[in-house]
Amino acid sequence: GFVRLHARTAVRRAAATRPFTVRRRPRRLTTVALGVAGAILALLPSCAGAQGWRTVDVARMVRDTMPLKVRVAYGAGSLTLRAADAPYLYRMQLRYADGRGTVLSQYDTIARELRLGLEVQNANWSGGKARESGELTLGLTRTVPLDLVIDLGATQSTVDLGGFRLRSLVVHAGASETTVRFDQPTPQPMDRIEVDAGAAAFHAAGLANTGVARLSVMGGLGLVDLDFRGAWRRDVELDLTLAVGGGEITIPPDVGVRLSGEKTLGSYDFEGMTRVGSNAWETSGFSAARKKLVIRAKTTVGTLKIIRR
Repeated sequence: GFVRLHARTAVRRAAATRPFTVRRRPRRLTTVALGVAGAILALLPSCAGAQGWRTVDVARMVRDTMPLKVRVAYGAGSLTLRAADAPYLYRMQLRYADGRGTVLSQYDTIARELRLGLEVQNANWSGGKARESGELTLGLTRTVPLDLVIDLGATQSTVDLGGFRLRSLVVHAGASETTVRFDQPTPQPMDRIEVDAGAAAFHAAGLANTGVARLSVMGGLGLVDLDFRGAWRRDVELDLTLAVGGGEITIPPDVGVRLSGEKTLGSYDFEGMTRVGSNAWETSGFSAARKKLVIRAKTTVGTLKIIRR
């Protein structure tokens, strides 16, 4: 259950509680709902009859380094996900409209599963107005092996996972404009990456830094932009399905590429590749290349483009 306290009393008690850290925000607030099991803190606006904003600042310390499944759900607004400062397992700072959704901050110690974010029903977002729907800044530890699942609705999201101990990554991008970056190599090669790009743009940079052997990417109505530059550790296989939107794949010049594809109304633009069959293309010297990328592509409408640089 929840214990309802005056804001000042709640902050005083939260500060003495471990492993959670809660900080008070200077908003027009009257009550605090502090969930001991779920570590949820929601500061309520003082004007009950008017539209207001709620602010959450909640954290948990690292207690061990056993693998953990993390599920992040964010329905509408602006999301920034990055590394948390030591010694935090996570720190979540959330600002959202009163009555907009349900805050998620749940840690299952038995299943070793962490759920964070904000669930929103009937979210709408267009263009650069994501911040008007709220903001979520989430830091996750780099010291614990993670299986990370990100479910996005109508958002503008920037996810920086460079240097994380990721075992797997699954992204459901919804109607979001999403950028996922791996600016540093992961300590160990990742097992898998799966992306459902949804109805907006999806950008991934530094994919070679993940060391992943296989990726599966599905594009909906927007652009899918995949950049495979970085530190190559093993050959990579990419399963790519594009519906109405287009796709761009950037590959270093020293990586051998082979693509087999099926297209309906789409078109191909492959830089530096020659046809080797009815539905296959290769770069020169593919068989002898020390680094290889094998692509299996299906396109319906739109252009698939390969850029070598």
